[in-house]
Amino acid sequence: MISSTRVQYGPTADLVAPWGNGQRDRSARRDIWLTSDGQVWNVRARQGGADGREMVYDFTRDHEARAMVARLIATAPGGWKGGRWWRGCPKTAGR
Repeated sequence: MISSTRVQYGPTADLVAPWGNGQRDRSARRDIWLTSDGQVWNVRARQGGADGREMVYDFTRDHEARAMVARLIATAPGGWKGGRWWRGCPKTAGR
């Protein structure tokens, strides 16, 4: 069972947890979303705001998705905030 706030993301996936580095400058902004439909875990990472470059990573195991979130946060240091909705969020994600 996924522990999440019921925020519908897309037609079949729930938003499990969001992270952001809090930067307003588009060139420095980073956002990460963890979503799941109960079977597949998706990590979406965006650099540069709404019009920025986005990567999507798919996983079949939640711990693999959590590890990717932790790696993404570690490679882009800053004032990351978020992940508070998900009890298993990486410690580096700053709750």
